[in-house]
Amino acid sequence: MNPIKQFGILFLFVTLVAGILFPIIVFATNDFQISTGGILWFVTSLILLGFLVRYIILDELKNRQHNLDCIKQGKPIFEFHYKQEDWINFAKHLYRSERNRYFKIFSIVTFCLILFLVLLAQDDNLSAFTVFSFIIGLIWSPILISNILRFRNRKKKYLDETKPNIRVTRNGIVINSKIHHSFSYINSTLYDVKIENYESKKCFSITTFHPSPTNPGGGSFKTSYIPIPNNEKNTDLYLKELKGMTKPI
Repeated sequence: MNPIKQFGILFLFVTLVAGILFPIIVFATNDFQISTGGILWFVTSLILLGFLVRYIILDELKNRQHNLDCIKQGKPIFEFHYKQEDWINFAKHLYRSERNRYFKIFSIVTFCLILFLVLLAQDDNLSAFTVFSFIIGLIWSPILISNILRFRNRKKKYLDETKPNIRVTRNGIVINSKIHHSFSYINSTLYDVKIENYESKKCFSITTFHPSPTNPGGGSFKTSYIPIPNNEKNTDLYLKELKGMTKPI
């Protein structure tokens, strides 16, 4: 996304959230009373925030689809097809690993927020408790719901495919024609490729590095595992081609 557009959306988001929180703070600190103007301000900001979030979601979905199309259009390196019973066993482990890795962190943060509210409630400061409860609920509930839906949808893409396949091009990886892992999205770099066992299955281990937009020199790694069919004879050739695409950080 264009940096100017990003800044504009962020500014608008912060403004609308402030427009929601200000009447709540006034309500909590003014003996739980608020004027009609404050209510209208709150409702208007909430509605506009809903439209903004909808726009952000649709824009993100559009970008993901564009990225998926770019990967599919890249020069093909190989494509593996799997028997459904073999794929299901592998995909279950992969999906659970991704889900548990994310929700482990999410659960820790959620526990800390709940503990914070419990401690705040013990101070008998009802106004502060009301404000922070609403802020946390306003931010945390959509995050929780969206990620539950995201992983439910991802589970279907992993496990409900009747003809499972993985295609690798010079632009990235496409799993079951729907899940993708890009080698170049937002300055990503193909960092390392090797063959190793994952859940007792011989796999290509493909790792990309994703630089942080806010921390120069920082970033994160993401690894995809591609099970190699037992009758595959060109493994070394594919490995050599992929290794030729890697770049040092």
